[in-house]
Amino acid sequence: MEDFGFLRNDFYSYFYIVMDIHSLTFKNIYQVFSLFFFHLVFFPYRVFADSSISVQITNPLGSVDTLPKLIQQILKVAIQIGFPVLVLAIVYSGFLFIKAQGNSTELEKARNAFTWTVVGGAILLGALAIAELLNTTVQQIGAGA
Repeated sequence: MEDFGFLRNDFYSYFYIVMDIHSLTFKNIYQVFSLFFFHLVFFPYRVFADSSISVQITNPLGSVDTLPKLIQQILKVAIQIGFPVLVLAIVYSGFLFIKAQGNSTELEKARNAFTWTVVGGAILLGALAIAELLNTTVQQIGAGA
């Protein structure tokens, strides 16, 4: 039998019993891997780490250190992604108007698509303003308390 080092004897003996080539099933594979991950999670003493190495974790968001700044950054990204999608949706609704060719049900679908595109655009435009308004209000309430 091979020595797997970090594995306990009961694990790799179980591994050889379960992984018999003639009884290889998904259930057996699942049992082996679940037991393996159980040992990794619940027996952390098996990790051999060098304590002399220091690790410094930097903030991947840069200067974002408060919740309002995080919301503002998320909304800026949403606006950067949302405007091209908005333009494509307006073009698509225009295509639906052209495709309708006077058919009343198709015209109704095109109007509905255009209406909801405009509503989505208004929400997109107003999101950053609403977040800024809420941020200013919360700061004023915090300053007044």
